Amino acid sequence: MRKSASTYMRRPAIRKIRMKKNLHTKRNIILWRELIALCVILAAQRVSGTLQTLTFAVLILWALRGPKQTIQALSFSWLLAFLNPGIFPSSGSVTIYRWVLIFGGFARVVFEVLRRRPRVIKEILYFLPFAVGIAVLSVFYSYEPIISLFKLISFVVGGGTIILAFCVTAEETEYWKAWFTTFLLAIMIIGFPFYYSELGYTRNERGFQGLLSHPQSYGLFLAPAIAWLAGRFLFEKERSVYVVGGITIGVLSLVATQSRTAAFALLLALVLTLMMSMGHAPGRRRTLIRTLKHPLAVSVFCFGMIFVIWKADLLSEQALSFVKKGVDTEGFVSVYKASRGDLIERSMNNFYQYPLTGIGFGLPSSPQLLEVQKDKWVGLPLGATIEKGFLPSAILEEVGLIGSGFVMFLLFALVSPLMRRGTIPGVWLLMTCLTINLGEEVFFSMGGMGLYIWLLIGLTKVMSEKPGEADNLLAR
Repeated sequence: MRKSASTYMRRPAIRKIRMKKNLHTKRNIILWRELIALCVILAAQRVSGTLQTLTFAVLILWALRGPKQTIQALSFSWLLAFLNPGIFPSSGSVTIYRWVLIFGGFARVVFEVLRRRPRVIKEILYFLPFAVGIAVLSVFYSYEPIISLFKLISFVVGGGTIILAFCVTAEETEYWKAWFTTFLLAIMIIGFPFYYSELGYTRNERGFQGLLSHPQSYGLFLAPAIAWLAGRFLFEKERSVYVVGGITIGVLSLVATQSRTAAFALLLALVLTLMMSMGHAPGRRRTLIRTLKHPLAVSVFCFGMIFVIWKADLLSEQALSFVKKGVDTEGFVSVYKASRGDLIERSMNNFYQYPLTGIGFGLPSSPQLLEVQKDKWVGLPLGATIEKGFLPSAILEEVGLIGSGFVMFLLFALVSPLMRRGTIPGVWLLMTCLTINLGEEVFFSMGGMGLYIWLLIGLTKVMSEKPGEADNLLAR
């Protein structure tokens, strides 16, 4: 049957409306409903510490709704575990609830993946060789095999959940960009007024910690957040007042935390990103050149160089004071040895003794330093905090040369897609997530800051795909 002319007249109008709707979605910088939910959760923790358990129960149920809700719940759970105790009363340990959430989210994401009946899930190849290789080393060569296997399972389950959840929801790239912009900005802006209050310095009365429990943790939070916002401002022409304000507050807060690791990681990641952007990715190279040739960028660079030359002595003195953190040392080398040198030396001594297999995944340098947190009902290990300030030496110490090969494979599998097709903000974010491990080894810590870092790594995974390739993330 021949269609009427009116039918053909209506179709362009429908397409036009849909295009406008999509453009409107892409302009969303702040997700107001999600922001209100975050504020309600924080207000509940402020009222009573007993509400923290109830909040985790709600988050667990929310995660079971789907992969998208799992990522949201994991984001909130990380924040709840790191809240400033001077501002938010705590109900005690929440570790058990976090693991229930992570494993529940893992089951939900795997169910969703299997429901789509994929033939091949290439993201599993990120973790499978690593998991098998490190498991074998842990069983035969770890001085505490049970703890090593627990650390391995928690890392693979946590990281795998995040990566698979982002792959399943890859078509919502614009939503995830807005979600993390909202999440990061909210934490920075709500916490910034405590810069003028003693509640912002409860940990050591020196470094600013905002809403989080430690200045170092807040610094590790701020470095990727600044990279993300500054990358969008510089290279994606995102001139929103929220982004500009977030960058300003973030930089001021980072300096106030006195976190040398975070500041160094942010700058080093920027240098690496600029170097990579001049490589074999034509799109990133054109974006970088266009940004550097902008009159505003040229003006800022010129005035910045003039100011640096004019105030060189003052800037050098302030930089050394920031690095020394009030410690009476002679220079940068002494500061390094006092803060990280001894930890690295201890790790390397263990590596020299066990060069091929290491001492055990996720274990401290000495058995005497191992303190295991156990569940009070069943007695299962929930965590074992270790302090290692340099990821390369920590990997060599724990899994030796053999295990380091599996770690390098995992890192290559995560980084290579973004290096080929990623945007400059995505590369800068990923590089910052990796470089902070040169001063704080958090990459494998799913019970700590590692969960936050892996959520941002998952975001970069979505950003690495070309438009229209979202459906190919899981081969059907």
